[in-house]
Amino acid sequence: MHRKLSKSSKLLGALGVAVFAVTLGGYAPASLIAPLAGASSLSYGRVEGTIWKGVIADARVDGVSLGDISYRLRPGALLRGKLAAAVEARGGAVSGHGIAAAGWGEYSFRDGEVMIDLGSVRRYAFLGAPLEGRGRARIEDLTVSEKGCRRADATVWTDALNAPAQRLNGEGFELNGAARCDGGDLIVELSGSGAEGGANLALHLKPGFAYTLEASAQPSRAELEQALVYMGFQQENGVLTYASTGTIRTAGS
Repeated sequence: MHRKLSKSSKLLGALGVAVFAVTLGGYAPASLIAPLAGASSLSYGRVEGTIWKGVIADARVDGVSLGDISYRLRPGALLRGKLAAAVEARGGAVSGHGIAAAGWGEYSFRDGEVMIDLGSVRRYAFLGAPLEGRGRARIEDLTVSEKGCRRADATVWTDALNAPAQRLNGEGFELNGAARCDGGDLIVELSGSGAEGGANLALHLKPGFAYTLEASAQPSRAELEQALVYMGFQQENGVLTYASTGTIRTAGS
C-alpha cells in the first residue's frame, strides 16, 4: 500500500537534495559553468574556484570589459526554484556588486550598485558624438521578464553632459534621477542644472529593446541655444526639445 508523503517528509526530502547539491558543488570545479557562459554573450579568459564560489577572469560582454567577476551562489534560492548569486565585477569598464537571480521566467538584480565608463559603449552616440563620462546606478530592485519591466527601484546619476558642454565652450552639470516601471516599459528620468541652464532626459525602454529618448534644455546663453538647434533640438514654447527612437542592439543583433 502506498502512502502520500506528508508535508514534513517533502520538506526533509527537499532539504536532503539541497544538502547533497551543496556538498557536491563544494568540490565540483567552476569550469563546469563554462558551457553556460559560452552560450551567452559573455566571453572570458579563465574560470577559477568551484561551482558555488569562484571567479570568472577577464570577462567581457559584447566587447565591453567587466574585469574579474567573483560569485557566490545562494543555495537557499534553489528551494524556491531559482538560481541566485552574490556577484561583484572589478577592474573593467563596468563594475559593481549585487544579487543576481533567475527563475520562473524572471531575471532580477537587487541590493547593488553598478558603475560604467560610458566611453566603453561604442555603439551609441549622444548629440552626434560618442558617449563620454560616467554613469552610476544604485539598484534596490530591478526585475524583468519577457513581458518587460516588472519592478524597478533605482537611483541613477551621470556626468555625460560635461564633455558635450565643453565642446561648446560651456560648463556641464550632473544629472540625477530614478528608474521605474510603467506597464512593461522601463523608464529612466534624469534632470539637472548649472551655470549654463538646465536639462531633462527621459529614456523609455520597451520589452523588445526599442527605446525612445526625449530631452529638453533651457540654455542660459544664446550661443549655446543656437548650437543645440544646429544639433537637432527644436524650439517649442520657449524650450528646446529633442527626441530620438531606435533599438538597443544586443549581442548577435
